[in-house]
Amino acid sequence: MEKPVIVIVDDDTEYLEELEDLIRASGYEVKGVSDPLRAVAAIESTKPDAVLLDLKMDEKDGFEIARELSENPTTAGIPVIVVTGYYNEEQLERLKDSGVVRSFLTKPLVISDLMEKLEKVRGAV
Repeated sequence: MEKPVIVIVDDDTEYLEELEDLIRASGYEVKGVSDPLRAVAAIESTKPDAVLLDLKMDEKDGFEIARELSENPTTAGIPVIVVTGYYNEEQLERLKDSGVVRSFLTKPLVISDLMEKLEKVRGAV
């Protein structure tokens, strides 16, 4: 059985590497993307089972990336889990309306919550 593939988009490279290691150790194949300008292309070419997406990034934020994913027929069906320390209820509703965002996690992450969300996505694939 193939390992599920997760793409993580976060411009904090240190955090990204830690998260990659943690998720990889839990049995997933992981691709990290630290450049938000390349995120949509990387997701499109990888066709992952899920995307972990930070919201607050320089150059291009997670809101814009989520919108682009939802408008792209190749990526519109890929579930997105938003991982952020920056949000408010209005922003969360805006993301839910995108159609691709399935859940939200706040930083600092509780690892058991992250694994639970990934298992839900894994079970749906």
